[in-house]
Amino acid sequence: MDKRDYLNKLKTLDLRPEKIKIKESEPVVLMEQGNDGEQDLHAEIKKWFMKNPNPKDSQVREFAKKLGISEDKLEENIYKILTKFLRKSEVTEYAKILNELFIQTSEIEAMPAGAERDMQILRIAIIAELDASNLYEKLAQLANDKRVEEVLLDVSQEEKVHFGEFESLLEEIDPEFEEAEEEGKDEVKDIMGI
Repeated sequence: MDKRDYLNKLKTLDLRPEKIKIKESEPVVLMEQGNDGEQDLHAEIKKWFMKNPNPKDSQVREFAKKLGISEDKLEENIYKILTKFLRKSEVTEYAKILNELFIQTSEIEAMPAGAERDMQILRIAIIAELDASNLYEKLAQLANDKRVEEVLLDVSQEEKVHFGEFESLLEEIDPEFEEAEEEGKDEVKDIMGI
């Protein structure tokens, strides 16, 4: 899903208007604070985005003023809303994968110490790095702020470097790895007619 699809999905979320508590004040609308103050703020943000699906930066700044919060605080809460939403969709899949990796980690603890255990540790580390890299790239696609996007892409690149480190070490300690890698390269050449 691209950013627009996520925004459209966000618009369909239950806004629970009965939870919205707004106090009018000279030209600023202040959100009541309490145990559910953040929920109230999030509900108001969702409501506003439903009415203004593709706002300009100036409209967002004006909305922050109306809420009586800084632009940074508004942005922080928008990210919280998106994060909650994302957890219910694609990011949930990554969480399931990471949970599976933790389960495998506990299985490794039961293995006797030695080369086989170390090779399995590296294989799991490689999978984790690839999954983390993919997750950060997906989140970068969703980011509105270019700084957030750039940092996520940079961290994704670092995960690829970590992948390379683990792969290099696995090649050193797994006697079958290099042979399988060469066989894989040959198969790709055959498929591509190279």
